[in-house]
Amino acid sequence: KIMPMSEKISEDKLYSLQEVAKHLRVSERSVFRYIHSGKLRATKIGYWRISAKDLRAFLLGSANVLQHIGKQFPAPKAVSKKRLEKSKNK
Repeated sequence: KIMPMSEKISEDKLYSLQEVAKHLRVSERSVFRYIHSGKLRATKIGYWRISAKDLRAFLLGSANVLQHIGKQFPAPKAVSKKRLEKSKNK
């Protein structure tokens, strides 16, 4: 059973490698690679276990949107109609 993305992750729960793979919709091998590369923290208690806190940190850290406090990123420049027409005519 795939864990719904909307399901809240319990703070004190430990997830198995298989559960994390299902949640992320990737292979167990991919999760294993994340662990060994240091991207995803895990503890080996007989089997690999990932805490909810570490899973959340992994998800936030791998987002494609930069979240830096105190830094502002400029918005993309708007393309004027003239400039757009010039590029089409080239």
